Amino acid sequence: MLKNKLSLGISKTLITMSLLFGDKFENQTKEFNEKVKAIENRHFSVFEKQVNVITGESPDRLQNHFLTTYDGYKHTIGFSKDSYVPDNIQQEVYSAFREAFSAK
Repeated sequence: MLKNKLSLGISKTLITMSLLFGDKFENQTKEFNEKVKAIENRHFSVFEKQVNVITGESPDRLQNHFLTTYDGYKHTIGFSKDSYVPDNIQQEVYSAFREAFSAK
């Protein structure tokens, strides 16, 4: 049930953000989310035995370890200082972020 509410919340947020910032933002966000999912799938062994500290769900998800922001001009991303995600995976996420949100 919580997962469904969370998905609905993310969908509502994305709809609201695309209304505010346009289709380009929505398309870039979708592209980035797809890239993150692919990274998570490639490195599933890192997450499969971890438990999300907030929800208690297992396996943990890569998206639980970083925060993205957009102020209408600039996109930013940062990992939690307490994240166990290895540097090489963090670098993959940063690269995916740059690819998705670069000027196109």
